[in-house]
Amino acid sequence: MGKRLAIVLALVGILPALVGDAIAAADDRRVDDMFCEGSMRLSLLLGGGRAFDQDYRVYGIGVGYYFIDGLEAGLEAETWQGAHPGIRRVSPQAMYVFPLGSQVRPYLGAFYRRTFVQDYKNLSDAGGRAGILFPVGRSAYLGVGGVYEQHIACDRIVYESCSESYPELTIAIIF
Repeated sequence: MGKRLAIVLALVGILPALVGDAIAAADDRRVDDMFCEGSMRLSLLLGGGRAFDQDYRVYGIGVGYYFIDGLEAGLEAETWQGAHPGIRRVSPQAMYVFPLGSQVRPYLGAFYRRTFVQDYKNLSDAGGRAGILFPVGRSAYLGVGGVYEQHIACDRIVYESCSESYPELTIAIIF
């Protein structure tokens, strides 16, 4: 537990420096350039989750790169703490931010997620997300949307449901 806490605290300690650097680098950037080719995203996840009839604290980090205007390829990793079994998740993903004349932008994305469950069979999911991004300054955004994911090769004897839908709230830094 001490090692994990040290990693989380290190990430939290690094975040203000990264935010300051991202804001400084984006001084001349217009909001409509936020999702342009060559931009990068950094996001942190702090939240909760429920699995195996237990509550977990969820910590994660995500990175993304816009390899063409509006189209991001990303990778996110999570760890679920505070209950047994331990859970780790890795998720490569793609997201498209629609170029509108407005600062508010709709997005649509797809992902694959591999879940590693301690002492259990690992899971694979595929899913999609959609929502709206609101700029927060010149180098960050707030996203509000929804996610749908389907468990691949789901065993209905073990799992209550083979799919999930849930709301999503994202805060990300672009640099």
